[in-house]
Amino acid sequence: MPAFQFTFGSVGDIVASIQLVINIVVFLRQHGRPSTECAETEKEVKSLGSDLNLAYFTLQRTPASSLSFFVEQRLQNEFRRCHSVMAQFYVKTTDSNSFWQKIWWAVSQEKQLGIFRAQVIERRTALGVVLNFINSGALLALQDRVEEVVGSRSQQLASRDAQLPNIWDCVEHGVGALSQQLAIYQGQIMAAIGDIPHGVSTDMFFVISPTGIPIPISFAFCTSYRALHKILKVYMCTRTEAGGRYVERGDYSIVSPEGDFIGPENFVQTLTIGMSLEISIIKHHFGGVKTGCPQCGGTDAGAPHDSFAQWITWRVNPITPSGIRGSYFHLSITSVNCNSKYRRQYSWKWFWLPGSNFVDKSRLRRYPAFV
Repeated sequence: MPAFQFTFGSVGDIVASIQLVINIVVFLRQHGRPSTECAETEKEVKSLGSDLNLAYFTLQRTPASSLSFFVEQRLQNEFRRCHSVMAQFYVKTTDSNSFWQKIWWAVSQEKQLGIFRAQVIERRTALGVVLNFINSGALLALQDRVEEVVGSRSQQLASRDAQLPNIWDCVEHGVGALSQQLAIYQGQIMAAIGDIPHGVSTDMFFVISPTGIPIPISFAFCTSYRALHKILKVYMCTRTEAGGRYVERGDYSIVSPEGDFIGPENFVQTLTIGMSLEISIIKHHFGGVKTGCPQCGGTDAGAPHDSFAQWITWRVNPITPSGIRGSYFHLSITSVNCNSKYRRQYSWKWFWLPGSNFVDKSRLRRYPAFV
């Protein structure tokens, strides 16, 4: 079975990418300001170089028949993307040794390293997915080979009835040897998968960006709503056309798969492994009020009616003073949370004539009453 045949472009991308890994690590050690971000970026770049080496040796041992055209194209594209990400960062940081270039690097080092590290993690995750497909394909090819050998042994058994005892021993021996070989291959495949270094935890969740691109986020680096905001801010800072400026200002909400808004107070309790969250961009803020206090200007927005702790609603109290024909009534509202020294009640007294709907507004007067 011939091994997977690399094209010249793929081999060139791998070799050039590994050389860029060395150059970037040397550059960070010589020109990078010592910080946690710089150390984490160097660690991710070195891990990407190990991934590329492991991918090359794994594919040299992989049968070409077990790889589909889609997997080959996807793998070559991932090699090119890895090389492109590192080449852009290296050229941008080392293209010029002028004084202004050094000033720019000193001012924006943390931001540039954060963006570059996020891109490297994204590329490592995508490359790991493709390698898992290849390993799965190799296991399926091995299973097909087992079925082929067992089928050929069965045909030999049917054609040699006279030599049944000898054939049975041969089949039993062949199946046993093949089972041992299968166990060895499975162990090698699992060892190869386990040896792939991961810079992020396998326990991850995803946040769907406004353009529909899933952003993989590890539980190990996102322990609070504030940490999530920092990760999204770094990821979206260069994507202004996709809502990056709203995310940077914090004008967004996180929505669960059920359509519920997730706040900072219940963010950690809501997260589960593999969950996909969405970003809801807030372009405009709207608000409104219901009733204002005549003394302090406070509102009763969101307060229950007839709640002593908040507001007392309008009431109608009929009053019939003796010796006066007709009836009096007044409407009053009291703000118990008023900022003034006393709670102030404003009342309006209206005079009503019996047998008519006329209200004598000339008799209307307004007076304040302290309660």
